[in-house]
Amino acid sequence: MHIDLVSDTRKKMPVHHKPESVGSLRIWNCRYETFSPVEEYVNLKTLVMIGVPDDNLYFLEGLTQLRYLAITNMPKLSDLTPLAKLTQLECVTLEASDGGMGLVAEINSLDPLGRAGNLRHIAVLGIRPRDKSLRGLERCRHLQTAHFDMLPSPEVQRLYAVVGSRDGRVPPPIYDAF
Repeated sequence: MHIDLVSDTRKKMPVHHKPESVGSLRIWNCRYETFSPVEEYVNLKTLVMIGVPDDNLYFLEGLTQLRYLAITNMPKLSDLTPLAKLTQLECVTLEASDGGMGLVAEINSLDPLGRAGNLRHIAVLGIRPRDKSLRGLERCRHLQTAHFDMLPSPEVQRLYAVVGSRDGRVPPPIYDAF
């Protein structure tokens, strides 16, 4: 089952009465104080979030079946550590802002995504790791496409050579049938 939460003005995020039956969830521009109730959706395979109010992603740690993750507009996030536990992740898009303002967000490191180990496609837009390094992604031996717009080209080219990937975008999400 797929759930769309779009432009919801409530402060508290609702949880479906059978969260374990939900395979895909999209949260777009809602005014929730936190997205932590996402942790109830333990069987998610696809998660798309825009406007994440939280300063951490620990609510994602238990989503061990997650294969597709897209996060846009994440102004308070700098630590991706919880993503290391998502070993089924194949596609990840991280985008600092959906406004095209040219702002650059800084994160601690991309290493947690490398530790997840199963990535096939990644796009990191408007975001750069503090050390400007992609070495943590070298563990992603299945990486087919990768796109980074805020990192030095030699570092990106080095990653492509090491893992055998190329520049490219993440495929669009596949949502469960209603």
